[in-house]
Amino acid sequence: MIVGVFGFLKNLFRRKVEPQPSPTCPSDLLRVTAQGATPPRPRPPKPTRFSEGAPLKELLNRVKGKGHPQYPFLHKEYSPNSRIPCADFTSFIIERLSTGDVASISTLMKGVIEANPGLGTDGGWISERVEDVLRAPLERYLNFVDPVAYLQLRAMWIIAEKGGGGREFWLTTQAPLFFAQALSPFEMELKPAIEELRKRSNRFIREMRKDVPYWLDYPLFKASELQPPPLPLGEGVEKVRRLSIGARLHLFSAVEAGGGILPRLNGYDLRSFGIYIPDSSREIIESGLLTFSQDPELLKHSMPKTELLEACVKAGVAYKKSWNKDKLLQALLNASPDYLELLIADSQVVALNPAYADCLQALSTRAQQLEQVFKVMCFI
Repeated sequence: MIVGVFGFLKNLFRRKVEPQPSPTCPSDLLRVTAQGATPPRPRPPKPTRFSEGAPLKELLNRVKGKGHPQYPFLHKEYSPNSRIPCADFTSFIIERLSTGDVASISTLMKGVIEANPGLGTDGGWISERVEDVLRAPLERYLNFVDPVAYLQLRAMWIIAEKGGGGREFWLTTQAPLFFAQALSPFEMELKPAIEELRKRSNRFIREMRKDVPYWLDYPLFKASELQPPPLPLGEGVEKVRRLSIGARLHLFSAVEAGGGILPRLNGYDLRSFGIYIPDSSREIIESGLLTFSQDPELLKHSMPKTELLEACVKAGVAYKKSWNKDKLLQALLNASPDYLELLIADSQVVALNPAYADCLQALSTRAQQLEQVFKVMCFI
């Protein structure tokens, strides 16, 4: 079956397609030997000392204290094997793309996958993937009025390449939605060649359905779904566009949730893509798109029951462990409103700024519709 799929992909994309390295799988690590013993778990490779130029030195200084002690480009709270960046590196990649500094980008990405380059590989494949992204003829299928959008899309693609495998399998991830959200404040139009990608993507899905049950219910793409909706008007669109990509994605998580505790309004997929929450939170607040709120309901949506129980203990408020979050919140409000007000402020509870709420919701809806476009774009 594997040989058949790769043979299909070769014909489909008319280029050489090889199995890509994947994150180390626990089943591989626990394979039993002929004697019945379990081989020792391999240790992560020792971090490389980069012979970095000035751009990478500056980047290392910027992320100092944010990353893993051994792997400075990786998140310190997650296993280095997970390849989770410690920050949003898209701004650095865009900057280096604009100067033609591909070497720094490749070095950065090698640092991201360094602890887990894949079984039987030294990680050199990521440089090939970076080069492949740069060769992708985005302009043949999609026209952005603002050319910077092309750089932003390539930067996001480069980050997404850290997972290994082909771009066609991004359809099973949040990546296309992230592309759509980040680029939703940009005016765009599709070119006729997009129909080639739609047909290519549907052939891929039909072929995968033959062997992989997951794809049986995956819908085919319709031409009518690939029409970019109009760009909303208003100052809010420009404010969103000025945010970094990481802050933009964090903002959309907050908009979809309707507000709440800002540092918590992000999921694992977003953190895996690369975000430093204190930075993105600060950017969002400084933009004025969200505002701090004293609404207890927004606190309740983002705070688990265990923390509300702890709040009652600290405030000296009588409670029962069987109470739900509504009753716990009401008890705090009745018996210790000052403590609740302080708790909400310390938690950074936010709401959509009424001046921009309609614009933000319209952009969020536009992003959901654009997701289909960025899914078929994965088949370039």
